[in-house]
Amino acid sequence: MLGAGIYALIRPSLMVFLIETAVTVLILLWNLAIEIYNYLTFGVFDLLYLIFPILVVFYFIGHYLKLQHVREQILSVEPEQIRAAKQICKSLLKLKLKNEPLVLQTSDSKCRVQLMGDEAFFIQRDLLKAFVAPKEAIRNSIMKLFAKRLAVNFKHPLGKLKYVFDKKNSEKLIIWLAESTEQTSDVLSDAEKGISPL
Repeated sequence: MLGAGIYALIRPSLMVFLIETAVTVLILLWNLAIEIYNYLTFGVFDLLYLIFPILVVFYFIGHYLKLQHVREQILSVEPEQIRAAKQICKSLLKLKLKNEPLVLQTSDSKCRVQLMGDEAFFIQRDLLKAFVAPKEAIRNSIMKLFAKRLAVNFKHPLGKLKYVFDKKNSEKLIIWLAESTEQTSDVLSDAEKGISPL
């Protein structure tokens, strides 16, 4: 179990859930065999030692089935694309925040955000999670819009992701969201006047 856990930390993948499930099933069978032996020898059968492995098996199977739909998408990605994406992520993590008005960092320094036109790219420092979110989703995920330290809460296939930004990075994010809102309102007002935005 320890070896499977270490492997999961070093090389996280969809297969890890299957490996962890197999290991947990083996532990469950071992516990069941011990309980059967105790019953045959001493006449005692205690289900308490079987409950936890059963719960863990269902937990891992549930996550494996939940992520099964992305398996083909993962397999369809070319290795060159993965290497290129990794280089982009590493270069983003090396950027100096003072020189980059469109790059944010969470207050715990575990995540960087590259603000783009209509969306933002989130990358965790450990390179285990990365995703692109549209600005509307970011606006909707902000827990308290007028707080000095903004917190965003995303639903990720592996669970909820919560990122908290300090005051300076929160201001950058608010400015970026406000600019996009102003551009949208300008386009709408121009359209009302019959003026093309182009």
